[in-house]
Amino acid sequence: MSSKCARKANPYLDIEAIVDNEEEEKEEEEEEEEELTELLADVQRTQQARAHLDNACVGDDAADAEAMARSITERDMAARCAQRASQSGGAVISLAPDGIHL
Repeated sequence: MSSKCARKANPYLDIEAIVDNEEEEKEEEEEEEEELTELLADVQRTQQARAHLDNACVGDDAADAEAMARSITERDMAARCAQRASQSGGAVISLAPDGIHL
């Protein structure tokens, strides 16, 4: 029996086909939603990872800059102390990181 004859014989076949199609469409939409949700989560994790990496780089740069500033400050203080001592005729002992200086 052809499908047209079957439909005429049983009109519920058309209704069942429509219901089946609607259920399939709902399942496909749910799957697409899940995929989009996963993609969004991946994008958010990637953005967070980039932000953490950027912050880590900034943190490292800041720590390096702070250490450099401290080193420069210590060197400048030692130079001023040595200059004052030489002007007053005294001796200065400096415990600089690169060794002991008189």
